[in-house]
Amino acid sequence: PYIAACYSNIAVVTMEMGDFQGAQKLIEEAISIDRSSKTVNNPEVSAHYSNIGKVYDVMKDYKKAIDYYTKALAVDQKIYGDHDHPEVCFTLNNLAVAIINQSISSSDFIDRVDNIMKAIDYLKKAVKINIALFGSEHPNLPIFNNNVGTCYTTIGIFPKSIKYYERALHIARSIYNKKVKDNDGGDKTADKQNTPVEDGEEEEKKKSLIPHRDHHPCICNYLNNLGYAYENMDPMNELITDESAAKHKDKLTDQST
Repeated sequence: PYIAACYSNIAVVTMEMGDFQGAQKLIEEAISIDRSSKTVNNPEVSAHYSNIGKVYDVMKDYKKAIDYYTKALAVDQKIYGDHDHPEVCFTLNNLAVAIINQSISSSDFIDRVDNIMKAIDYLKKAVKINIALFGSEHPNLPIFNNNVGTCYTTIGIFPKSIKYYERALHIARSIYNKKVKDNDGGDKTADKQNTPVEDGEEEEKKKSLIPHRDHHPCICNYLNNLGYAYENMDPMNELITDESAAKHKDKLTDQST
């Protein structure tokens, strides 16, 4: 296992250096070692599959990335079963993102809807696991909800996109604003120990010391996505929901014949 882990770690460094084919060979060697030394269903093999998926992700070979993330997920599920585990959560998200990226370049809208619905299912499972493990204010949750929003954007269901982008924005503000609140309390104590200031000056001073919550990079990203969804929203998109996706697909099929 130690040798296999070394191969995998070297592969990650190799990938970061831009040698993707070299990284792939190293990770495949790690998988081969693990298979010969112990059962296939172990966390190390899952990690190696995920690393290969990441390599293909960076290379924009999303089909192969999806294949390896799927293998990693299968191993994780055999290891952890119905128990919530962070590795399952991360693999679900990686798999969903690879599906999203592949779907964006697809010219077949019906196929795109099918794949995006799978990605949404994976992401909602990731959200559920993450809440069970870490609570409702964990940094992963805005990311997962934003990715769900991107799924709906990919197939043009902007009202749904807005719902999840707003949820991501709300959670992110709740998380990253906590530090601001803590700083606010500290500033009040400091102000009491300093010389008095005229009415109104203390409040302005506090405001100047508190960074605006929307300055966090991820919040900027969610705001941008939200603005894009509002800009492109069409009232007709409200007709397309999770429940009516199958009917919508049938209509598209009829129109194409």
